Amino acid sequence: MGKRPSKAIKKIFIFLFPLFLLLGLCGCQGLSGKSPNQRSVAQLMALDLAQDDSQAGPAVLLTLRVLDEEGSPEGPETFQTVQAQGKSITDALGDISRQLGKDIFLRDVRVILFGESLCQSGIDNCQNFLSQSYQIRPRVSIAAANGEASQFFQDDENGEAPIDSITSLLEWDSRPGNSAVTVMELERIRSSSEGDCILPFISLDDEKKAKISGSAVFTGGRLKMKLDNTDTKDLRFLSADPRQTVLTVPLPDNCSATFRLTGRKGRIYGGDNDGSPLFRLKFRFEFQLLEFTGNTKIPPLENMEEALEQTINDAISHSIQKVVFDGNADIMGLASAMRRDSLAWWNQFGSSWRTFMDADSQDSLFQQSVFMLDTSCKIAQSDIRIPLSGN
Repeated sequence: MGKRPSKAIKKIFIFLFPLFLLLGLCGCQGLSGKSPNQRSVAQLMALDLAQDDSQAGPAVLLTLRVLDEEGSPEGPETFQTVQAQGKSITDALGDISRQLGKDIFLRDVRVILFGESLCQSGIDNCQNFLSQSYQIRPRVSIAAANGEASQFFQDDENGEAPIDSITSLLEWDSRPGNSAVTVMELERIRSSSEGDCILPFISLDDEKKAKISGSAVFTGGRLKMKLDNTDTKDLRFLSADPRQTVLTVPLPDNCSATFRLTGRKGRIYGGDNDGSPLFRLKFRFEFQLLEFTGNTKIPPLENMEEALEQTINDAISHSIQKVVFDGNADIMGLASAMRRDSLAWWNQFGSSWRTFMDADSQDSLFQQSVFMLDTSCKIAQSDIRIPLSGN
């Protein structure tokens, strides 16, 4: 048997082991990669479609807003815009790293903006990178741009770039009460590879300021149609996070009430209507009463719930007509729902689904379909102090 370590060796080991562990956790160069001054921190990213002449094929134009470490250490943080193109995002990142002489750190990226030309071509290649990159945090906000996304990085006469305001713009819109669009986070776009996803649509106003002008509907990673804010508001009951949806409903006698959607359960059933596909949409909504304006006496709950049901039915019907029938976009995940829950229906009608998904086809499955809505609303709680009538 070998000799046991002496007490002196044990003491040295006990002293040195925590030191090595600390050095490893601190990211010391040579133990865990690059030190902070060898990395460039990116905060905003734009992706456009570019033409790579060297490869004679479609390429990605990558624009980043990165922290400028050469600014004054006593002053506020300053940023610089860098740009490169490549066959993939990885290639473009490598080019930018060579330009800066540093690795690019993407963990602080808060917004990813897709240019319109890239959206029309398809964002599948970009989705693959974003879903596989360990650096991109899952709660980054993603939006589509009107025109080229790189134009939002161009400073105006005051030295301000529209891209700098998009982060706060999306954060503001995602608060309860501002439900014009649904902010699509990375974790949601990762899970929508088969179906459809909806992104905020950003444009520039007459003063070259960024604004949310509606939303962009994607089918299979490709831009299918653009919606204005009115259409998007009607779509919110099918696509938005319930916690982000606030609406005001008119009531008799010049009264109105404002509600927050606190819960939503939905189910889609398939059937046959004289040989045509039948979709029965069954939704149950739960609301919180936030504010009442008008008379001091609030109408009975059943009257307000009836007004809510009418408003929601009109909104869902409009969304189905606009996006499903006119745009041939499966915003409700009908294909996955039928495959999962109504196998008999899928065996009967599913063979036509690829024809429906073909944007150039004149024969849409939805044009032959019948939709039936079964909606109910419940006001479960209230934040206002005026007692509800009947109580």
